[in-house]
Amino acid sequence: MGGAGKTTLAKDLYNKNCSSFLNSSFIFDVRDADSRKLLHEKQKKLLKDLGVQNKDLWFDNIEEGKGILASRLRSVSALIVLNDVDHEDQLDALLPTMNHLGSGSFIIITSRELGVLRKWGISSIYRMKSLNRFYAKQLFCWHAFLQSYPLQGFEDLVEEFLNVCSGLPLSLKVFGGQVYGKSKGYWECGVNSLPKEFCALESLEHLKLTAGRMSSLPTSFGDLTNLRHIDFSHCGILKMLPVSFKQLIHLQHLDLSWCENLRLRPDMMENMTKLEYLNFSLCSNLEMLPHHITNQASLRKLYADHTRLKNIPTNVGVLCKLEVLEIGSPLLETLPPSLDNLSSLSRLKIYGCNMLKSLSISVGRLNMLKYLSIQSSAIESLPEDFGQLFNLQRLNIEYCPLRQLGSTSSLCRFKVIDIRGTEVSSISISEDSCPTLETLSLYDNNCLPHIKTLPTSVKTIELSRCGMLKRIGAILGLVNLQSLSISDCRQLDVLPSFRSLTSLKEISIQDCYKIDKIEGLEQSRSLGRLTAWTLGKSGGIQSLEQAERLKSVTVVAESRSALQPCIQSIKVRMNERSHFSNFCKNFLDQVAVAQVNPFHSVPAEAGRDFPGMKIILRVSLDKVMNPFVFVAYTLAVATFAMAPVAYCLERVPPETWVSFEGCAGRVEKSQCHE
Repeated sequence: MGGAGKTTLAKDLYNKNCSSFLNSSFIFDVRDADSRKLLHEKQKKLLKDLGVQNKDLWFDNIEEGKGILASRLRSVSALIVLNDVDHEDQLDALLPTMNHLGSGSFIIITSRELGVLRKWGISSIYRMKSLNRFYAKQLFCWHAFLQSYPLQGFEDLVEEFLNVCSGLPLSLKVFGGQVYGKSKGYWECGVNSLPKEFCALESLEHLKLTAGRMSSLPTSFGDLTNLRHIDFSHCGILKMLPVSFKQLIHLQHLDLSWCENLRLRPDMMENMTKLEYLNFSLCSNLEMLPHHITNQASLRKLYADHTRLKNIPTNVGVLCKLEVLEIGSPLLETLPPSLDNLSSLSRLKIYGCNMLKSLSISVGRLNMLKYLSIQSSAIESLPEDFGQLFNLQRLNIEYCPLRQLGSTSSLCRFKVIDIRGTEVSSISISEDSCPTLETLSLYDNNCLPHIKTLPTSVKTIELSRCGMLKRIGAILGLVNLQSLSISDCRQLDVLPSFRSLTSLKEISIQDCYKIDKIEGLEQSRSLGRLTAWTLGKSGGIQSLEQAERLKSVTVVAESRSALQPCIQSIKVRMNERSHFSNFCKNFLDQVAVAQVNPFHSVPAEAGRDFPGMKIILRVSLDKVMNPFVFVAYTLAVATFAMAPVAYCLERVPPETWVSFEGCAGRVEKSQCHE
């Protein structure tokens, strides 16, 4: 991250410690040594600082310099700072013997490229952090007012500048210096647009102006030719980039997401070739990509979803390093055939392409694809060569008229299948066809009656709003299943026994009105959380006496079960006193949460059903008709000690309020003032 203070910190460390070493060297701006000639000069500078005489500095190439440096670095104790490294070749040229330095030597390297440091085997890495609000405000004010706090009347403007600078010291210094001694009107102009003087900062490399109120940029913006990173995200008023923008030949990162009113010039990238990251996400007025986007040979990530693109460049396939592509437009009808030449593509997301009926590409050639997401499009089927995506791990299909997944042989390495709002009518995935599947999520489907088979590798199943689903026999034998969630599947009337699901940790079954009972939980020793919400009339949950790890139970029905004393969290909503008491019986010793609705139907003498209950840590009474019923109820428990109560009362007289504080059931009654 540029402007975070890496160079400043390195300078301070160098100045404080260089006198402790016989030799020391600070090599500035290693990044700028792009050519071998400049890197050659950096080698000479380093050797000279390490005590090599001028007569020994006459070498012709970098390889000779590496040999001399290797010999010298082994024999001296030196403090060396390499500032702003961005490539392995630079480290290779300047530190050829990284692992064989002279005793007592100390090397400091500053870089924005974490990957370069890791590849070079550097493990002691300190990541710079932006300044917190307090120190950022002080730094800005010292440059803007020559004091640590704002002048009266400038407080709100200072806060806006702090939002723009995002805690980056360089930005705080630059903006603070620009507005020093200026009128309040100038300050307000600076918040809404960049001052012309800003474009004189020729060394600026990192610019972040998120959520800015500027509608345009200075015409001389292109003079900032050293810019590597620009973030104008959420600048909703920004309408156009200046003609000079194409002069930013070193630009690597450009984020224009959420610039809803932005329109791009076709030639805005005419002179650019180094872009690695490009984000046009949610630029809702964007109708075309810049003409020279395919010249960005280093482009790795391209986001153009929620736009109004009418087409994708036909030669987009030349972007051989592209790893992430997300596109989405209601006007996009076809994808260019060259898309299947993106040999490095690992993530492809197509969103909101309502007129796109077919992928129309040979997806089987995308050998590196691991994630495929198709959302809100008109695609009815997957390509025939879909089965050749042997590295695909996650398939996400949402709200498309898709009727079938295709051959199960195409799912061989899937870990996650997430299908929502489709017309898929059959799911049967065998152990042989997909032995790696871990998660199956199925939402908003009215065509699927039965899930027949699933591989034993499955750990999570989520089923919601599947209107025709009647059977899920596939869960039988899923010995690795840890989480099962079923909600609003109103035709589902029978659940298989959970006896064989020995790894289950969490079960949630809600709004399944035809399910009368849940069987086989008595052996669920791993079960930690159980939710049974709005089941059938009996809502039978069998004995949980073997559920040793059960910590949380939420039951909404007429459930009857003997609960273990290890339970810490209980939420029970019952309509009849007998059901509540039968559910809990006398096993409760300490309860962290008890939510009872409605409670007014439970008489005080029901306390006899809880002879073992000693402490209620928190009670939430929802829609209680009379809180004094609960008071009498809890005081009837012989060993009851304490109950802080949080009320959410309806139909309670406003002058009545009861709170529990302390121990021994002490009751306080006070006035409640609205």
